[in-house]
Amino acid sequence: MKTFWVSFLGIFITTAFTLTCSEKSLAQAQKIRAMTYNIRYDNPDDAPNNWDNRKARVANPIAFYEPTFLGTQEALFHQLGYLDQQLPNYKWIGKGRTNGEKDGEFWALFYDSRKVKLVAQTDSTIWLSQTPSVPSKSWDAALPRILTWGKFRFKKDGEEIYIFNTYFDHVGDTARTKSAKLILNNDR
Repeated sequence: MKTFWVSFLGIFITTAFTLTCSEKSLAQAQKIRAMTYNIRYDNPDDAPNNWDNRKARVANPIAFYEPTFLGTQEALFHQLGYLDQQLPNYKWIGKGRTNGEKDGEFWALFYDSRKVKLVAQTDSTIWLSQTPSVPSKSWDAALPRILTWGKFRFKKDGEEIYIFNTYFDHVGDTARTKSAKLILNNDR
C-alpha cells in the first residue's frame, strides 16, 4: 500500500513522499502527478490580489499540469466551487475547519476522476487536536488545523494509495509534534 503525504508546515511548503510499495508500485509511483496549492482565502481587502482578480491564475496551472492529486490550503467553499466548475475532470473531498461543513477554510483534496477512484473516506477530515472528530483546536495551536485524507484506487491497474493533505500550526511547537503523532497513530 502506498502512502503519499502532501504537507504544509507554517509558511514554507514542504512536500514529503512516503512510499511503501513493491517494485511494481515504484513504477506506478513515478507516474503520480501531485500538486499542492495555497489558494489563500478570499479576503476582499486583498485588492488588487482579491479572489476575483486571481481566480483564473489559480485554476489555469492546475488545468495545464493535470495532477492526479491536488492538495489545497486556505480555500473557502465558494472558491472550491469555482475550481470545481473550471476543472470538470476533478472531484474533491474535505470539510470546512470552522464547523465541519461549509464554514471556514478547507484543506480540500482534489483528485482526477479519470485516473483514480475514491474507495474510502470514512471521515475525510479530522482536526489536529485532542478531539479529532469535532471542530476544535488543542495544545498551543494558534488556529484549528485539519487533515483531509482519502484512499484511492488507480483505474489503470487497481493499485491503491492513501493521500493526506494537511497544514501544521505555524506557532505551536507542541501542536506540530502532537499533530504528527495523531496522524501516524490514526486508524484508517
